[in-house]
Amino acid sequence: MKNSGVAITGLGFIGAVGNSTAKLRQALNHGQDGLGALTLFKSELAGEFPVGQYRGTLEDDFRARRRTLTRRELARLSRSDLLALIAAAEAFTQARLSSRDVDSPRAG
Repeated sequence: MKNSGVAITGLGFIGAVGNSTAKLRQALNHGQDGLGALTLFKSELAGEFPVGQYRGTLEDDFRARRRTLTRRELARLSRSDLLALIAAAEAFTQARLSSRDVDSPRAG
């Protein structure tokens, strides 16, 4: 089968200004950068430079999408994994994909 290219059908975002493309658009329109004090871990330089970090609660973000995380998932997934899953969930919703579509060999 010939590869016919890539189609982007949905977008997802999570970052310093929020957890959706709508929040990103709002921040861009209002000139907000989301930078602030480092709070995720201790650093000698924490007070010297503003940083961009997602300040939301990842478990709450999953609950808002009607999905809870198991203890096993919380133990195995890194913060970066969880951030990516939240953005991917938004992209899937925008693309109107179901879990069956995502399991398809054509999704990825």
